[in-house]
Amino acid sequence: MNLMLTIMVVAVLVLAALLLLGGWIAPLTIGLVWRSRGRPGARAWLLFASAWGLIAILLVAGFFGAQAFLLRSSGGFGGERSSASTFDAARYRSATATLKTAFQGEAELLAYTEQHKLLRFTTTNGLFTVPAGDLVLQSYRAIARDAQKRKWTAANHFEGQTKVTPPPGGTQELEVGPPLTVSVEITASAASDRISLAPVYVDRAGRTCALESTPRCENPPQFQFIDPAGNVAWSDKFEFG
Repeated sequence: MNLMLTIMVVAVLVLAALLLLGGWIAPLTIGLVWRSRGRPGARAWLLFASAWGLIAILLVAGFFGAQAFLLRSSGGFGGERSSASTFDAARYRSATATLKTAFQGEAELLAYTEQHKLLRFTTTNGLFTVPAGDLVLQSYRAIARDAQKRKWTAANHFEGQTKVTPPPGGTQELEVGPPLTVSVEITASAASDRISLAPVYVDRAGRTCALESTPRCENPPQFQFIDPAGNVAWSDKFEFG
């Protein structure tokens, strides 16, 4: 579906839900005013407002419940990936271009085309063959395997309208993905008298990445605190979760 049309449909649905949820206030107000003045028909207005309000609550709750179910069923961002079509450069009849990344391993890129179609591009050498013209980038995943055959995936999403326009037959550099920079985020809680440490992974362009292994790594990463003299003052392991 056209992206703008989708946005318009969602906006109309949200507006209708708001009107449906708040529309019962008008008959409720009329009923209360009429009852205060002793006018006949006040009870009917109040019953009408009560029925409207109950139906509105049930419909809105059902709508958001259905959305939550669909999101959970699709697996969040994984649902976006499953809805994308894999780009086949060999069958594409128009001009193509190349997006070049520093990571020269297995990787995947999701992007919307000028026709608002979500496509999946794959590579094993850092070169993505894509349609020439405007592309709105959505997400990037870099994949590597360790000595134990575990699959490690570094994934990040592009914020806002991150657009690239590779020229026909040309190559455009894309700043994304490994090498990653790892830092530790430290937060202290005065209430529990605890300090929390969390590793933060950032790609070459400064975007935060999610790093995960399949199957899950059994041994969590270790950390050390080094004093000014260069000695290890404290060492421990991170806790999963």
